[in-house]
Amino acid sequence: MPNFVDEIAADLVTETIATAQGTDIFNDHMPDVSADPTIAVKDTGGVPAMNSPTPVMTMQVLVRSAAYITARQKAAEIYNRYHSCGALTLTSFQILNASAFQLPSSIGTDNANRSLVSFNIGFTAYATTQASGATGYGGSKDPVVPTS
Repeated sequence: MPNFVDEIAADLVTETIATAQGTDIFNDHMPDVSADPTIAVKDTGGVPAMNSPTPVMTMQVLVRSAAYITARQKAAEIYNRYHSCGALTLTSFQILNASAFQLPSSIGTDNANRSLVSFNIGFTAYATTQASGATGYGGSKDPVVPTS
């Protein structure tokens, strides 16, 4: 079963916000050489479930482009896809809701003077398909799929 970040990257390809994983969207890293613009979705942990069967999983969205406006617009597309979404079904996960912690904003440039735009977002989601006895995510972030 893919992890949550893999599924977000796949969803961005399905929604034509990105072209293909490994081409212009990457999981948990931003390669030095790639398409323009380039997207990275990075697992940043999350917040443990408090009196709920599902934790808040968090990730950083990072967009890089030679032109600031291109990076900003691509980050805004991703923000608009997920911020305040509800009941979004991915292949192996159900997003109950999502909320960005800030608007997409510049975090400067990289060593090749390309603009970097980023935001962090939290998802309340659970795995809809699991191996017997597994909880889906790995480690302490594993939610239990709600039964009601």
